[in-house]
Amino acid sequence: MPFEKLYDCESESCIQKLVDDYIYNLMANNNNSNNYTMFKLFKDEDDSDHKFVLNEKVMLNSYLFIKVLLRRILETDLDFEYVIDDLEKKLGNTHPVVLFLKQFKDD
Repeated sequence: MPFEKLYDCESESCIQKLVDDYIYNLMANNNNSNNYTMFKLFKDEDDSDHKFVLNEKVMLNSYLFIKVLLRRILETDLDFEYVIDDLEKKLGNTHPVVLFLKQFKDD
């Protein structure tokens, strides 16, 4: 089943599923490092130009993703630093999700 993307989500339940899929993917990769699969948060990540379009919907969905992710981290005792490092590798260190999580960690 393909991951739901932030561009496609129209509800918080969709974002919750995206976070759950991300955490499942993160845990599966943690348990089997030889079988690394890339989690894609955005549809166009396979595009070599790395185009990233920020619009109101994507910003709102990014905020909701962060909100749900923080809740899941607290519920599951995931290592916050590990999650940030993983997202930074996958999204880049200037992505809004990564920047916010780093700022949250520093505060």
